[in-house]
Amino acid sequence: MDIEARLTRIEDQLAIGHAEEPETMLRRLIEQMGRQSLTEWRPTFEPVIERFQPKRRKRLLEFLAARISDRSPAVREPAPAAVYPDAAPASERTDAREEQFRDDLRELSEKHIFQWATSYRRCLFRHFDLFLERTEATADDHGLPAVRRCLAEHAYEIFSKGYRHESGVREATHFDAVQKSIGGLVRFLDLPLDYLVRANNARSQKAILALRSLHSAAAMGIIEGYCAVRFADELGHSLLPRFSRRWGHNLTFLTPEAASELVELVEPGPITGGIERSVIPLLTAIDQLIRKEREDYFPLPLLGRFSWDDRLLEIGVRAPRSAAQRQSR
Repeated sequence: MDIEARLTRIEDQLAIGHAEEPETMLRRLIEQMGRQSLTEWRPTFEPVIERFQPKRRKRLLEFLAARISDRSPAVREPAPAAVYPDAAPASERTDAREEQFRDDLRELSEKHIFQWATSYRRCLFRHFDLFLERTEATADDHGLPAVRRCLAEHAYEIFSKGYRHESGVREATHFDAVQKSIGGLVRFLDLPLDYLVRANNARSQKAILALRSLHSAAAMGIIEGYCAVRFADELGHSLLPRFSRRWGHNLTFLTPEAASELVELVEPGPITGGIERSVIPLLTAIDQLIRKEREDYFPLPLLGRFSWDDRLLEIGVRAPRSAAQRQSR
């Protein structure tokens, strides 16, 4: 039994937003292991379990503890999935808009893969308009998990496919394939960023909050899917810190909540420490300014520059309409 490989598959599924299947896989693995083995592997299992949502996490921790203490017969099996709202069947979790988005992304993968400036731009902007309209109209982010979920699945699919293709090219090295993949990731992330900047004429607190939430959902979906891709013997989540100079400027435009989630996705190291210590407090301050509802000032970040060597993240925001200079840093 290759426990490490099975845990890796579970983490891969979690990374692209799946929940029910990884829980089933982990429960099955725990059931197949003996009490002594589970005791030895418990320190490895628990960080994986911590990545689940609270209800699932609680069930799994209880199940693991019961198996180790040899109370298995008394352990209550999970109720059918429909009992848990967050584990409802796919037909109940999605709506027509999400299904159309997923269908259009599937067509991009099959017929227009990596055509960022044309097919991808048209498709994403059209759907972003629809999701943004819903978010503004309802004053909640009900549709945004669908944006993240669809883009995570799509990013995982196309970057896995792209790496396999590049790896099969004669004389192409692993490094060459990774470099090309990172370039594609940057181009993909540029699309929700371009949409954010293009729609910067928002003139209300509600509009700007909806726009920032939409951008963060899209960017995090792309990053989440990429983190789960396997590049030979490493995952995308370990590549991102090494290439932070290529994508780091995107941190400027995330909500503080999204930046916190990014820290959980990316392999721990200096970059994640810097995001926690410096970037998240800065993004939180910007968020607080937006939420103050000053009529003349909604400081939407519109420019970002990142230099890891200088440990510098520069943010350009839109200044108050009354200001002589329309951009401040």
